[in-house]
Amino acid sequence: MNTQLLFGIHCHQPVENFYSVVDDAIFKCYKPFLEVSSQYKNFKFNVHFSGWLLDYIRLHHEDVFMLLKKLTENGQIEFFSGGFYEPILAAIPSKDRIAQIKKLNDYIYKHFGQKPHGLWLTERVWDPSVIPDLVYCGIDYITVDDYHFLSVGYNKEDLFSYYITEQDGCQLKVFPIDKHLRYIIPFKEVSEITNYLTSLEKADDKIAVIFDDGEKFGVWPGTYDWVYNKGWLSTFLENLLTEKKIETNHFSNVADNYKPKSVAYLPITSYMEMGEWSLFADSYELFDECINYLKHQGLLDRYQYIIKGGIWKNFLSKYSESNHIHKRILDLSKRLEELDENDPIKNALLKAECNDVFWHGIFGGLYLPNLRNNAYRFIIEADKLFNEKMNIRYPSIDIYDINYDGYNEAILKSEDLTAIFTGKFNGQLVELDILEENFNLQNTLTRRKEGYHKHILDASGNNSQKDGITTIHEMSLDVSNEAKENIIYDWYSRNSFVDHFTKEFNLLEFSKMNFNELGDFANKDARLTADERSTSFERLGGIFINNQRYKTIMKKNFLLEKNMLNAYIDINTELSDELLYILEFNFHFYHICNTTINDISTKEASQLTERKFKISDGVLNKSIYIEFNREVTIHWYIVKTVSQSEKGVDLTDQCICLLVPFPFTREFNDNVKIYVEDLHV
Repeated sequence: MNTQLLFGIHCHQPVENFYSVVDDAIFKCYKPFLEVSSQYKNFKFNVHFSGWLLDYIRLHHEDVFMLLKKLTENGQIEFFSGGFYEPILAAIPSKDRIAQIKKLNDYIYKHFGQKPHGLWLTERVWDPSVIPDLVYCGIDYITVDDYHFLSVGYNKEDLFSYYITEQDGCQLKVFPIDKHLRYIIPFKEVSEITNYLTSLEKADDKIAVIFDDGEKFGVWPGTYDWVYNKGWLSTFLENLLTEKKIETNHFSNVADNYKPKSVAYLPITSYMEMGEWSLFADSYELFDECINYLKHQGLLDRYQYIIKGGIWKNFLSKYSESNHIHKRILDLSKRLEELDENDPIKNALLKAECNDVFWHGIFGGLYLPNLRNNAYRFIIEADKLFNEKMNIRYPSIDIYDINYDGYNEAILKSEDLTAIFTGKFNGQLVELDILEENFNLQNTLTRRKEGYHKHILDASGNNSQKDGITTIHEMSLDVSNEAKENIIYDWYSRNSFVDHFTKEFNLLEFSKMNFNELGDFANKDARLTADERSTSFERLGGIFINNQRYKTIMKKNFLLEKNMLNAYIDINTELSDELLYILEFNFHFYHICNTTINDISTKEASQLTERKFKISDGVLNKSIYIEFNREVTIHWYIVKTVSQSEKGVDLTDQCICLLVPFPFTREFNDNVKIYVEDLHV
């Protein structure tokens, strides 16, 4: 029997990603890959396109869509299903899972005449709890990494086949993806790849699976020139189809005509790198240290599969911002449960479930503001439309634990705004939605330690490669001094109405987290109460000087009406010394570096003295006003994060931090108004 090569590409772009980015991927990758493949009629391959991307291609690149149809009609392509908007299936409710898969199944059948029986598991995140829903949707087989099998003791030589698994008696076929093929296709010379494939004739079943990102064929750094201009893909297909010991095939043919190896039960996991990325920073460093030690000792191949990282859902613990988005979706899903997947309200929810925003590794993910903007855009849209459908009366207040962190939130809604405050951090504002624009002004990101920051600080920039090209997993980093200088870690969350107490104020020291905090209010909880019109937070905390605690009581009261949020702050302390109470806001905009404060560029100044401040965003087309009942000096800086991506190292503007120092002795009170108006009003 010849080696059966099951060759698959997974193509995906985040929902409503920048159209220029999507078009670039189509021109550099999807289109040329299909064009070259169409020249080799005997090349059978398997494809998965997320539904949003497929529909974008249909609407904006008809020639590429028609090429997909032609290749399907010619018998070259087998389509794989998945979640239409590419969610992590194990992270969304069962009803949403079914809706997502059914939507893509129906789309593929309508446009390509195939009923998919295979499913691409987003990021290969495996959880056996999804099996019954997959089977219900007509799915017969999936692919996961060989790591899923190796991590529980399977031998590599037994993974050139497929297995059967089940949950509650629902049966599913599972094909292991060969990691070695993932790492050499298309990065190595063709001869090395074909030699590896022909060597598999010694295997019992001889089924080799490569199913990986389509973007490796033109979008990843250096790949367009290598794959197309230098002819790697043409050479690969020519050699593949003339090699008598290798036969390209579809999963459906193999699943129907070959018997499984055995029964297998796999752990909750994803590919090995995902397990590493999901670890908390200190554990990430230890994991990396262990892998490097084994590599240096020549023992990596022997031991790496018993070294396990975290699970995908740990990202929801690692990043509070990710958890908040996820739990907003779960909350909406409960309320929209009875709606059909084609209802515009439910469809907005399904769009919000797109996976990219929830996690971060070698891809930007959560660190990319536009992905978070898009997630909130659909959350706010679904929430707003459902409230209209249910004739909600405004203003409204709900008190419950919306993000499942054990602390209640206050959800205030008006005709124009939604404001969410948390009791976990002394009544801080964690979400402020402008309903007209479906935009969250609190879409901020806390600067936190990442396990790879050590590599960024030590980066040499040496990126040499002899044979083929380098994968993004192996690239050396070219890092600017500015990026290194901006590796700073916040000790509290980047919310608004954050409360600090100090003896002195220095903007630079605040931006670098080098100031001396005297109070325990910035990251501690408060008692939450509410009536029909407003919500209140009260904390009995302390100010600490010379190892002595001075009892301090802070009360915050919030009232939301139409386009205005009113905040009343009262402080009483036993300390008789003069102090600075510093009120902190963190606001996110579309183009943070192009915003203005009282018509002054945020890049041209860093402080102003007024009673009222207008922050304007030309893209959002709104002005955000902050008004005090006295003249104050407001200071600001742009919060930047340093993260890695497939392109190297990113220095990203996340929000504007505004700091207002108030000198006071013993007692303080003020009324702060925040309201939103059209830009030119």
